[in-house]
Amino acid sequence: MKKYFYWYSWVVTFMAVFVPTCSFSQENNISGLWVGYNTQESDGSYSSKYKFEIYINQKDSVVIGRTYATVGSIFAEMELVGKLIDGKYLQFQETKVIDFKAEDGMEWCIKTGILTLTKIENQWHLRGSWKGTTSFSDCIPGKVFLNKVEPRA
Repeated sequence: MKKYFYWYSWVVTFMAVFVPTCSFSQENNISGLWVGYNTQESDGSYSSKYKFEIYINQKDSVVIGRTYATVGSIFAEMELVGKLIDGKYLQFQETKVIDFKAEDGMEWCIKTGILTLTKIENQWHLRGSWKGTTSFSDCIPGKVFLNKVEPRA
C-alpha cells in the first residue's frame, strides 16, 4: 500500500507542476485567423461598427500580421506588429495601409490597442480597446471583439 501511495503522489505532483506549464505555452500561441468586429464610440464616426479580422503569425512573444476592416463596400487592409505579454495580452499596432477603398474625403484610422486573451467554453477570444490616428487627426476610439477561427480539415 505504501508503494502505491508513493507512486500515486509522485504522479499527482508531476501533473500539477509540469502539465499546466506545457499546455499554457501551447494554448497561448495566438497564430491564426481572428474574426469579429470593432466599434467606434461616437456618432461622429463613419460607422459605429465594422467587420474586423486579424490574421496573426506569432513567434515567441512577437506578433506580425494583417488586419482587415470592412463596412458596406469600403475596406482597409493593414500591416500589423505587436507582442503577446504574459501570454494574456496582445499589444498591437497597425503600421501602414496596404490596400483600401474609401469614400471621398475619408481616411482609414491606423490603430493601436491592447486586447485580452480569454478562453470561454473552448472558444478563444480577444477583447479590448483601440485608438488611432489619420494623417490629419486622432480617430474616435473604440472596442475590438474577436473570436479565433479554428482550422477545419
